[in-house]
Amino acid sequence: MTTEGVKESPRGLDSFIASLGMTAYRHPWMTVLVVLAGVGLLASQLPKIEFVMDVDRYLRTDDPVRMDYDALRDQFGRDEIILIALEPPRVFDLDFLTKLHTLHQRLEDELPWLGEVQSLINARQTRGVGDSLLVDELLEEWPANAEDVEVLRRTAIANPFYRNLYLSEDGSTTGIVVRPLTHQSGVEDPDDVLSGFSEASDELSEAPAPSYLTGAQLSEVVAGVRRIVSETDLPETRTAIAGVAVMNEEIQRQTLDDMVLFSSCAFGIVAFLLSAVFRRVSAVLLPMGVVFASVVVTLGAMAALGRPVTFLSQVVPSFILAVGVGFVVHLLAIFFQRFDRGDTEVAAVEHALHHAGPAIAMSGLTTASGMMSFLPSELVPIRDVGAFVPFGVLVSASLSLVLVPALIALLPMRARAIGPDHELATERILIACGRFAVRHARAVAGLSLLVVLIAAAGIPRIVREYNPLEWLPEDNTVRLDQSMIDSALGGSTSLELVIDTGRENGLYEPEVLRRFEAIQAYAEEHPSDHFAFRKTLSVADIVKEIHQALHEGRPEAYAISDDGRLVAQELLLFENSGNDDLEDVVDSGFRLARVTLKGEHADGKHYAEYVEEHRDAFGELMGELDLSYTGFFTMASHVAMLIVETAIYSYALAFALITPLMILFMRSVRTGILSMAPNLSPILITLGVMGWAGIAMDVFTILIAGIALGLVVDDTLHILNGFRREFARSQDVERAVAETMRTTGRALLFTTLVLTSAFGIYGLASAATVVHFGLLTALAVALAFVFDVLLSPALIALVYGDRRAG
Repeated sequence: MTTEGVKESPRGLDSFIASLGMTAYRHPWMTVLVVLAGVGLLASQLPKIEFVMDVDRYLRTDDPVRMDYDALRDQFGRDEIILIALEPPRVFDLDFLTKLHTLHQRLEDELPWLGEVQSLINARQTRGVGDSLLVDELLEEWPANAEDVEVLRRTAIANPFYRNLYLSEDGSTTGIVVRPLTHQSGVEDPDDVLSGFSEASDELSEAPAPSYLTGAQLSEVVAGVRRIVSETDLPETRTAIAGVAVMNEEIQRQTLDDMVLFSSCAFGIVAFLLSAVFRRVSAVLLPMGVVFASVVVTLGAMAALGRPVTFLSQVVPSFILAVGVGFVVHLLAIFFQRFDRGDTEVAAVEHALHHAGPAIAMSGLTTASGMMSFLPSELVPIRDVGAFVPFGVLVSASLSLVLVPALIALLPMRARAIGPDHELATERILIACGRFAVRHARAVAGLSLLVVLIAAAGIPRIVREYNPLEWLPEDNTVRLDQSMIDSALGGSTSLELVIDTGRENGLYEPEVLRRFEAIQAYAEEHPSDHFAFRKTLSVADIVKEIHQALHEGRPEAYAISDDGRLVAQELLLFENSGNDDLEDVVDSGFRLARVTLKGEHADGKHYAEYVEEHRDAFGELMGELDLSYTGFFTMASHVAMLIVETAIYSYALAFALITPLMILFMRSVRTGILSMAPNLSPILITLGVMGWAGIAMDVFTILIAGIALGLVVDDTLHILNGFRREFARSQDVERAVAETMRTTGRALLFTTLVLTSAFGIYGLASAATVVHFGLLTALAVALAFVFDVLLSPALIALVYGDRRAG
């Protein structure tokens, strides 16, 4: 008999799932061996897993912003530097300079994957000797006494190139710049590489992509810097090490530690809850075996396909654990209810497969669909979550329906004598909730709507954010070091401007160079409310430096000549001096140039706001020259913008994917759409809490709604599936709801405890964004349970009224 509003699912689905599970039950050893073979095959791939935190890896290789960034690296070398700040009692002290020289030399001799080390020891010094140009190192001749050191101090302070790079503005802090290699081969190609920029030629774009240093190789450089600095005798000297590579290495270490810790804690908590609720060893072993296999298979698939573990990947094990345990618990709850009431093991397994199997299958599909909404994301780590988490969910659902029956057949099962009318306290409470909701349906629905509207009013207050540094605790050494370097040396993050003159030797033209000079001055004179550019670099600085050196070092000669031919001659003299610094700022044809604006670390959204606010001014200063924005600064701002785009379409796509599945499962458009109310309500409330609490949406918290929607739909499916069966038998709404709460409600309560525990454990994380993710997801799951035991019965009562089936 079918019911109005909620119809029976096709008997073919029930029969297929039951047949599949019973086949595994009758052939347990074959089933277990096949599963073990598959798990073992993918487990063998786990050593290949790579950990990646680089911001460029957040973007697809064909993303225009990523292409511009790759072109910058190919042409001019890596923009990411490791900056070491040293604050001794006196920088210009013979003893300290000796220690600085020792540190500099060790860095050059011992660091792997090293491009170059720059400091006061080898800082460029340009001098004119007659009509010749001499470019040597500041400490080419070592000072012999205090008088020599004082001359050195005055020379260094007077050189604008050193300021906020090798020397703080007040002269109290000195900096060492460590620049890793760009490519693994160690061969930097200084030839003209325009293929990544907007005006690239087709021929150049077909060149094979270079192999950049991996995250692991950059971590080796960072580890080497830390080791050498710590081993160097620097008494009474405050040291700091910062830079994007340093930040990424620390986040990578923290991510790995947190993933191991929280996965272990989640496994332990879930095992304890299983033991406490079921008080059976088998009820612990079966779910844990399924989720362990699912996690191994998922991570093994990531490794086999060359997908790296990122900051977001730490959620994968706990998510699959929580979802997989929920699948198995629903099956075991029905199995043990029938088994303990006298059914044979075979009959209890078959009944559990018929009763819970379709809901588990549909729950797997809806949860996977919720996560698959992240697949179209332009952010690669989020897209990977949208690909591999659904895979893991479907694996755990499949193993629940196949491996669990096989293991039940192999493990000794003992029934407990429980009378047919035995009712637990939790069941009585849940039944009371269901009856209350049915009897006061309008009040429950109205109050639910009011709560949702009040909470959802906070959603417009949500702001986007991308600031990886704040993923670290406030007292983390890397954060403290970055703060010191921002203050003393003007930061280590850069906005890179790549300017194409459109013609060979275009950089010899004084008017072009003055445009560079103007844009540098503009950037320094127009700070953001959140950061400032206190150091800018371009070929214009080198030209002025040469011109001054050839005019007896007079201060007024620090300028660009009006004669383009003279500029060309000056640059030729510089090239012939043996110094290769021009390669960092111009291409070999003097057509393409790089302007570096070095500033303090800030949130990516502030970078985006700055570029947007000053884009017209920058464009006006450049005139007809082609201007491209790139570097970490631009990458971070682009990621911040994509976070908002991802949130909008992923949430809409999740709803669009899940709603048809609910309609299909319910075989009713009205009931399918209505069933989304208990699912969307906790999501809207949780997002509202984010807004009211001032919690930003970033690359981690953006996952909350998609993950929560995929999870909470499971509870609604089990409630409606149970009600459908009970109403078909009793033809009474209140009785069917009460029986659903008795049979299904207890399993839902347990899975809610599992899910809130698995995600709530992230509340102990060191990164604030992970804490927010864990607690808010746990809140959404808990709210979903409340809505399912109150709002779902109320909506059912409103749909059916006092009518009976038949």
